[in-house]
Amino acid sequence: MKLFFTLRLVLWLVVAMSSVVMADTEILTLRLPLDTVIEHHVEAPTYALQPSNPLSVNLTLPSDIYVKLDTDLYAASAWTVRLSWPGSYPTRLRVVPGQVKQETSTLVLGIYASALSPTFEGVSVSETPLKILLEPLVAGALPQTLLPTLGALAIFGSMASLTAKPIMMLLESQAQKEKQA
Repeated sequence: MKLFFTLRLVLWLVVAMSSVVMADTEILTLRLPLDTVIEHHVEAPTYALQPSNPLSVNLTLPSDIYVKLDTDLYAASAWTVRLSWPGSYPTRLRVVPGQVKQETSTLVLGIYASALSPTFEGVSVSETPLKILLEPLVAGALPQTLLPTLGALAIFGSMASLTAKPIMMLLESQAQKEKQA
């Protein structure tokens, strides 16, 4: 009976959590220097992106946009760029990092967006809300926004390891008392 209840609970949690996660994400790791050269089309919109300051853009499909990485990128040797958009917008993104052909010191992301095909009946996607985040990688591997989570896990893990033995001893002594009674 307990096993059946546990399985139902786990199944319910999986279904509940999967319905919450409804987004698409593209994650790109940049290791400097970049050797790709991008030809910037003057008519395409250009946006500026600063570290740890998300940029929100509404993409009209199909479209090309350019995002200038507006920072001293050489302060860190590795960066991550995260692009997120709602899963209800069937969009294909192709992201190409590189340097602008005319200005080799300017780093940009070329983002080329198109609607996924085949599309569903009655679904017309003409705009896709897109969020873009640029952040440095600590030690070349971990995004900077992950550090508070790792710190919290370390604190809770150490607290759990310190309190597990006394709690087990308390439970064992309680079980011994109940056996004797």
